[in-house]
Amino acid sequence: MNDLKLALTLTADGRQLVTVVGSAKKELIGLTGELQTTGTASKTAAVGLDTTAKSADVAQHNFAGLYQSAVALAGGLATMAVIDRADEWGQMASRMKMATTSVAEYEYAQSRMVASANQTYRSLTETRENFTRMSPILRDLGYNLNQSIDIVDSYSALLVTNAASSDKAQQAQDALSKSIQSGKVEADAWQSIFGVMPSILTNLTAATGKTGAEIRLLGTSGKLSITDLTNALLKSHEQNLKAVEDMPTAVRDALTALDNVYSDWIGKSNETYGVTAHLASGIVSLSENFGTLL
Repeated sequence: MNDLKLALTLTADGRQLVTVVGSAKKELIGLTGELQTTGTASKTAAVGLDTTAKSADVAQHNFAGLYQSAVALAGGLATMAVIDRADEWGQMASRMKMATTSVAEYEYAQSRMVASANQTYRSLTETRENFTRMSPILRDLGYNLNQSIDIVDSYSALLVTNAASSDKAQQAQDALSKSIQSGKVEADAWQSIFGVMPSILTNLTAATGKTGAEIRLLGTSGKLSITDLTNALLKSHEQNLKAVEDMPTAVRDALTALDNVYSDWIGKSNETYGVTAHLASGIVSLSENFGTLL
């Protein structure tokens, strides 16, 4: 459980605990009154219960203080979570600017990343990371910006339809990125890619006209052309995204899409108003002049 979830849990539980202790105190006071109307033994018991009620009053006060602290903690952690998200978005935006050649390209790529992340139900950060790693090299291979994004999209869609776990998906993405950078698909890279997403074989056979057996032989011998692989991903782009669209949407997928839109909104708002930049500048100034404040 992360810090924010823990703080929110403490807040909710603390509110409930204050209520429970308060109710218990009321019950004890009522019972004390009833006992005081009876005999000596009952009055003695009433004294003990009265003491217990006072202890409950102290406990209620203490728990109320804890509850208020938890509320403050939750608010502080929530603020830090937003700042962290804005910072992460900004850092990735800087890398995307380096991976594009103009403001128009940058803005187009940003909008495509949000659409791609939501179409494939993968995180926006992961989608943008793949773009910055692969798009510039794909363009060096002769593809335009739109085609490079389509290739990355197509690959992400295959990860979804093949139900790749996060660690396996990362392994396959690393293998593709390495292959694009080296200009060839090594045997171990093919094993990583095909092992995680076996349906890519269908894309390759359709794009190259070769049989599945021929593709597998080329892959395991390290002779599969990177161009054959990237062309297959480009040609199957719409088909692969349609396959994702036809899959039932899980609650987790819907929440991922919501989180992507939320992150993009925070990032763009921060990019426009420069909130974290001003905050960071103020903190740096404070650290540089901290000695004079003491």
